[in-house]
Amino acid sequence: MMHVENLTSTRSGREVPNQFRISGEGKTVFQSYSSMIATIDHNAHAILIGEDWDYSKTTGKYRNQFFEEMGFRGLASKAGLQKAMTEGSYDGFSVKAV
Repeated sequence: MMHVENLTSTRSGREVPNQFRISGEGKTVFQSYSSMIATIDHNAHAILIGEDWDYSKTTGKYRNQFFEEMGFRGLASKAGLQKAMTEGSYDGFSVKAV
């Protein structure tokens, strides 16, 4: 069963519209509006990065927050994520743009 929740603003503590964490079946997905930005497949030790991962400043802000909250601090910046995509891995997880 999948569970959908809005990300929460670190400033106000309120839910952020159009920024979602979807979890279930061994995966956690960050979705911004209707675009899949990142999928963490815990079972396969894989992180898939969607084509809109760097769409806007807002997407980047919440993408970084998502990775930070998921314990992937090194992916919580544009530079860190680009490095992981270039190297193809991060902390035992494969990282691939899809």
